[in-house]
Amino acid sequence: LLYGDEKFSASYTPFYNTGILQHKLFANTNNFALHNKAKNKPQDSFVNNENLLVSDTKELTRDLENEQFTVNTSFNCGVVGNFTKKNNVQLGKAGFLVTNEVAAVFLSSLDNYSIGKSEKLLVTAVGKAENFGTVWNFAEDEVITKGKGPVVSEPVTGTLVFENENKLSAFTLDNKGNKKPKNLKIIGNKVTLDLLASDQTLFYLLEKEK
Repeated sequence: LLYGDEKFSASYTPFYNTGILQHKLFANTNNFALHNKAKNKPQDSFVNNENLLVSDTKELTRDLENEQFTVNTSFNCGVVGNFTKKNNVQLGKAGFLVTNEVAAVFLSSLDNYSIGKSEKLLVTAVGKAENFGTVWNFAEDEVITKGKGPVVSEPVTGTLVFENENKLSAFTLDNKGNKKPKNLKIIGNKVTLDLLASDQTLFYLLEKEK
């Protein structure tokens, strides 16, 4: 379900918890829609617009055609899934351009302000992830050898563009939370963060300059 392809199962999906949780969320909410026909109208659970499943708050969307799941709220937005069919996703005033085949990319406010006003934000970008030494079959739909830790992840490459009223500075974070300065483009209220393989990180911290 994560990839929109029935040959993949959640237990074999080379992804971090965001992907597994997305799979569970879709399964649980889809079951809710199926088992509440007597009490709820379809629009009370999901709006099924051809290949789109949309929550009643319009904050969660499952795009079956493009094999993507999106979250779009004032404090958190992002996209999980396949980017081969649609690699440019616009969520409100945030745009995600991803060149990976599959990935999970999220922009989250870490304070009590919305993304457009937040003084501290976290960008999470995770590509395919699996145990070191994992071996797949030729079709890449079954694990032959599970491997062992540590977990290794494919870097996410692309561009994140969003609006924020503050002058922000960007940092990459290592696995211990140590910060390393990162170039950030700001023109007016438009912030552009380039996601590069050379960053060697899953997390970017954006903070208001003091």
